[in-house]
Amino acid sequence: MDGQRDEKGIVDCFAKVFSSTCTPNSEAKHAELGRRFRSRFAQYDNTDICTNRISFEILEACIAELKKGKAPGCDGLTAEHMLHAHPILNVLLSLLFNMIYMYGVVSDTFVVGIAIPLVKNMDGNRTSCDNYRCITLSPVISKLFELTLFRLFGTQLQSDNLQYAFKCNAVAAKLFSQ
Repeated sequence: MDGQRDEKGIVDCFAKVFSSTCTPNSEAKHAELGRRFRSRFAQYDNTDICTNRISFEILEACIAELKKGKAPGCDGLTAEHMLHAHPILNVLLSLLFNMIYMYGVVSDTFVVGIAIPLVKNMDGNRTSCDNYRCITLSPVISKLFELTLFRLFGTQLQSDNLQYAFKCNAVAAKLFSQ
C-alpha cells in the first residue's frame, strides 16, 4: 500500500489519509461556522425541553428505522438485536436516553467505532490509500440514540441528506453545549 509492505506501515498510511479527511475546515471557516452556530443557538427556544421526552413509542419507531443487515459495531449488536429484543429493553433504553438527554452526558463507548477502509474505484489503483474511503461501524445503541434525537429535533436542522451523522452531531452539539 503506497509502497508499504509491513502491517504497521500500511496502517500508518491509512491513518494519515483518513485523519486528513477528518480535520476541520480552515481556521477562519471553523471560526465562522462556530460564530454562526452560537448566533443561531442564542435564538433557540428551549422552553419545551422538558416536553420533548424520548418515549417508548418514539424509541420503538426509531428501532423500526434502523438499517437492517449491517455489520455490528464494537459492541457486537445489530439492528436485528434491537428489533427482536424483549420490549423491556425499549423501556430501559428510553429511561437511559432520557437521562442522557437531561444531563448531557454520554458514555465514552457511544463514540467508539471500527474504521473500515473501502475501495472507492474498483478499477483504480488498489495499492494507493487515495483510492479508499473510510466508513465507521458505530454501536447500534449510539445510532438509536441519534435517531431519537433526530426525531425530536430534526426539523430544526439543515444539511445534506447524505450527511446523516453530521445532522445528529448538530443536535448533540445543541443539547450538550447548554
